[in-house]
Amino acid sequence: MRNNITRTKNFTFLVTFVFACILSTSLMAQDHSEAWLYGEVTTWDGDTYKGQLRWGKEEALWTDMFNASKIDNENLDYLDNDIKKSIAQSRGWNNGNKWGGWVSRNINNHTYDFTHQFSVQFGEIEEIKRKNSSKVYLKMRDGETIKLNGNGYNDVGSKIRVYDPEIGKIELDWSDVENVRFLATPKDLKSEIGDPLFGKVESWTGTYEGYIIWDKDERVGTDKLDGETRDADMSIEFANIKSIKQRGNSSEVTLKSGRTYRMGGSNDVDNSNRGVVVVMPGKGRVVIDWDDFDKVTFTDKPVVALKTYNSFAKPEKIYGTVTTEDGKSYKGDIIYDLDEKYTYEILDGQIKDTEFEIPFRAIKSIQPRGGDESMVVLKSGEKYELEDSQDVNEKNTGILVFDKGPENPVYIFWEDVKQIEFK
Repeated sequence: MRNNITRTKNFTFLVTFVFACILSTSLMAQDHSEAWLYGEVTTWDGDTYKGQLRWGKEEALWTDMFNASKIDNENLDYLDNDIKKSIAQSRGWNNGNKWGGWVSRNINNHTYDFTHQFSVQFGEIEEIKRKNSSKVYLKMRDGETIKLNGNGYNDVGSKIRVYDPEIGKIELDWSDVENVRFLATPKDLKSEIGDPLFGKVESWTGTYEGYIIWDKDERVGTDKLDGETRDADMSIEFANIKSIKQRGNSSEVTLKSGRTYRMGGSNDVDNSNRGVVVVMPGKGRVVIDWDDFDKVTFTDKPVVALKTYNSFAKPEKIYGTVTTEDGKSYKGDIIYDLDEKYTYEILDGQIKDTEFEIPFRAIKSIQPRGGDESMVVLKSGEKYELEDSQDVNEKNTGILVFDKGPENPVYIFWEDVKQIEFK
């Protein structure tokens, strides 16, 4: 009898211990102290400041995006002039800029535009060096340097806030910054700006859960929602908000206390809102236009595990198999749309007024559907029929596949692509 009692006690202890470990692991997985931007900023005067970072009043986490424009497109060197002319003419490009970025080549006195926006999560970057007021050099995690132009993008030119533990908050003008070197965030970092916003967004294109960025701007609990009620102007910290529901040109804002207000009069709460962003690590992010947006419900518990700086791997080249309409297949490293060649780069597309921004590392396959759209299948299983972007429609400038080594890739016009399957 005693042996049975002893076994029961041991079993109970074991179950309790295992449960405690699972609970502890779960809680640790929800901790986001290492998800904050962190690094060392050096000024032109030689001063250095180190600590938690915030880019202007916006980007604050490793999964937030740095945006600029590529200055040149060296991939054009793989094409002869006849192919370049054919691409440009078939897409209606005449002399000068038409769309997509900056002019990158002059071909027989005709200028054609083959450069693109460059978007990347901050966690993919090792260092940003300011060249001048509008140009920067990005050093990626594998040591490659990318030259970018920031005209038209507020990530180049923003103030940088450094929360230095010894000094406190420092705001540095862009003109004072020489370079920013990113570092792994300490495990015991206590955020100086509150917690990230997590929640569920309901829209006409679907329901999405993740890390929330409101109006492409506010993303932490200390950020404020501004607007007017019939009685007064209000500025409410997001940490106090339970939900926001779209009401045409205004919003119904419900606080955690249960109080509800109808608010308008600012781009935070009316139809001038720039979009509600939902970040879903491993899948990319969606930007939901006000016309598609219905409601966001915030939660105090993280609904996704945010990435840390050390969880970003060294860049890998895009690799896969391209099958053409005539049944031929080519396998090797891929340069997509004569532009994207690394898996950290972003594929863009839309469903209605909702924009999808998906890293190539998350994509399983792409299948063009006529001239206007493509079926994009993620490795997680989701399928999206995307349109209204050069990445997924007839404006795509084609695919390079290095199936016979690094020197002589095969070029495939977009209209000849049947399917691309990625590794």
